[in-house]
Amino acid sequence: MNVLIISDTHGDDSGLAQILRTEGTNRFDVLIHAGDSEGADSFYEYWARTHAPGGFHVVSGNDYESMAPGEQVFPVDRYTVFLTHGHRFSIYTGTDLLAAAAKQHGAQIAVFGHTHEPLIRETPGLLLLNPGSLSRPRQEGHRRSYILLKIDDSDHSLHPEIRYL
Repeated sequence: MNVLIISDTHGDDSGLAQILRTEGTNRFDVLIHAGDSEGADSFYEYWARTHAPGGFHVVSGNDYESMAPGEQVFPVDRYTVFLTHGHRFSIYTGTDLLAAAAKQHGAQIAVFGHTHEPLIRETPGLLLLNPGSLSRPRQEGHRRSYILLKIDDSDHSLHPEIRYL
């Protein structure tokens, strides 16, 4: 299973076309957007119907009024995912509050955005994933980023990878 995780697109949807060119024939089963799409939720939902038949999940961010919820909890394969933008969890000072909320919801995977810097961090019982930003990256090198999370079909192991455009 391939899960495409993006965040902080801020109305710039060109990154998805570039991801399709970069990934080539990889099929995405699920699309997750960790907020700040700035009004493009319906675009991503439409895109997911064609390219991610397993579903689309999105949360609102902090920069734009959105009809999306502030948090979502949903299953992906055998895992429970806690999705939030992250700004309500003081993530600039660490991920402890976010991790606690994810665990409170019974999640094994927590997906968030907001910092515009990609992160993969494994803690006991929880995988933290931040895809960075597809429009306004802040990490060194300022390359647009996303995460491809592969879940092995045979043993259901998680294989997240930060990818750059």
